[in-house]
Amino acid sequence: MGSLEVVFFRYVQCAFGKEITSEEFWHSVAHHEYIQNWLEYPGARPSEEMWERAKPLFREIVEELKPKCILFIGKCVYSRVSKDFLLSQALDITDVESLSVYQGVHPTIQIDDAIGTWVYHSAAFGHKSGLKKPKGVVSKLVQNAGGSIRRLH
Repeated sequence: MGSLEVVFFRYVQCAFGKEITSEEFWHSVAHHEYIQNWLEYPGARPSEEMWERAKPLFREIVEELKPKCILFIGKCVYSRVSKDFLLSQALDITDVESLSVYQGVHPTIQIDDAIGTWVYHSAAFGHKSGLKKPKGVVSKLVQNAGGSIRRLH
């Protein structure tokens, strides 16, 4: 795995808290790449055909796994996917660190029995690595889905 992938997966894990080991974390979540095609270069945008081909596979994954919450890593993917689902109750972000980057009212969508929202991608342009601070968004997402972020045993 390359260094960019390591940074990405560490970023996702840390959004849920640093107190859980990598092994515990990655055995308790599912990761899915919405767009299934390789893009031509970093920062390239998926074609309309790629977006359309991704929809049924995503629906199949959600139906099979039956998640309670879905976190989109990247606002662009969330924006595209949200066109196909109803808006849900927004998250009330109160975490001071997260509020330095995200709005206090953060949008969500209803996807079957799950609620979904987004956080900035670890490689988001115009955002320095230390400024993304997604933990407050993630903790509210999990809480609103009826769960809690805690150390798994």
